[in-house]
Amino acid sequence: MVNEKKKNLKGNLPLFKLRFVIKHPHIPMDLITAKLGLQPHLGWSTGDSRMTPDGKSLPGFNNETFWGCNPDIVDELHFFDAATKFGRSMSIHADFLTSVVKSGGIVGLYIDVLQPKNVGDILRPADMMLFASLGITLGIEFFP
Repeated sequence: MVNEKKKNLKGNLPLFKLRFVIKHPHIPMDLITAKLGLQPHLGWSTGDSRMTPDGKSLPGFNNETFWGCNPDIVDELHFFDAATKFGRSMSIHADFLTSVVKSGGIVGLYIDVLQPKNVGDILRPADMMLFASLGITLGIEFFP
C-alpha cells in the first residue's frame, strides 16, 4: 500500500488518504486493472494461492478477488472534495463498476483520516448521487 509518510508539495504530512477497493467472487484482478486503467497497489484473484503481504505462502486459496489502489491526492485539502474528484474520474467506467456490484461484488472508496485533530468536511447531495450512480460505497476510517 501507499506509504502514509508521503508529504505534499508544501512538505506537510497528508490529513487523509483514499483507498479504492473492489471485491468480487470471480472477476480476475487483471480484468479489473484493464477495465479501469489503474495499477493496483495490492490485490489477488479468486483461486490464487494465499500469501502474506511480504510474499510468504499461506495454506489455501483466495475465495474472492481483491483489487485495491490508492489514488494520488497529494495536495487535496478536503477529503470529500478529493473523493468526489476521484469519483468523477471513474464516471467513464460506470458500466463496469455497476456490473461489478450487480454481479455480487463490492466497489468501495474509503477515506482514511490520518490526523489526531478535529477534521471535518461536507458531502453535497449531488456528490452522494454520483457515488450511488456508480455503485460506490463510501467509507471513512479514523487513524488518530
